[in-house]
Amino acid sequence: GMAGRFPGAADIGEFERLLLNGVCAVGPVPEERWEHARVYDPRPLRAGRSICPEGGFLADAYGFDPEFFGLSPAEATAMDPQQRLFLMAAWHALEDAGLSSPALKNVNCGVYAGNVAGDYGRLLEAAGHPGDAHSFMGSAASMLPARIAYHLDLKGPAISIDTACSSSLVAIAEACEALRG
Repeated sequence: GMAGRFPGAADIGEFERLLLNGVCAVGPVPEERWEHARVYDPRPLRAGRSICPEGGFLADAYGFDPEFFGLSPAEATAMDPQQRLFLMAAWHALEDAGLSSPALKNVNCGVYAGNVAGDYGRLLEAAGHPGDAHSFMGSAASMLPARIAYHLDLKGPAISIDTACSSSLVAIAEACEALRG
């Protein structure tokens, strides 16, 4: 199965349509995300400023049901958005494959995830959120594959791979090697 969310596309099918129609989903920073005018400066090399006036943004980036994954709202708030999105995408990929959660319980199944450490923990701290176990686990890159493995009670490896821009490709290569082995 496959799943994904992209700027301008809520799923793989919509993303394919964007590609086939040559649609660019890069656009202005949505006002509800942050005050872009505070950091934008078209002059290069200004400390604390961005010369980029646009970006690719996911619609409904805040739409996450923590209780579906057995998480408390407090734990979900402390989770890096990458972890929330990965949980949802992994679940949708299983649905796309026709697999159910009970069918995977105790199965020797690995989870390989390409990701990079984000700055969400720092942002939480700057917003006054206390450093606690939820924020520690919510910011740990190693937790990204572990959360879905735990939720599904999988018995294989849960591996987080950070090789910068090639992380996802390397994670796929490692998963293929594990299957061959």
